[in-house]
Amino acid sequence: MKHFLYGPILKAIDAREKRIAKRDRGRRREKGRGPKEHDEFQHKNEEFDQQRATLLSKATDEAKGERQRLLAEARQAAEALTAKRQET
Repeated sequence: MKHFLYGPILKAIDAREKRIAKRDRGRRREKGRGPKEHDEFQHKNEEFDQQRATLLSKATDEAKGERQRLLAEARQAAEALTAKRQET
């Protein structure tokens, strides 16, 4: 009975303990990397936010410039039509 029952059970228990120990070593290794990766992620997010703010500011400035240009064109066209209407 010891040969057929206890032997395989003890081998299964030993294999399970080895898997758990391996998993625990992996978790400890990951835990040590966590703060470093978190800091890198935060740094990249900050860079991304700065780039986004820069691009948004640039796009806003370009839109304002385009708006001013279109308004000036519209004023000129309106003045030209007013002058043409007064001539006739």
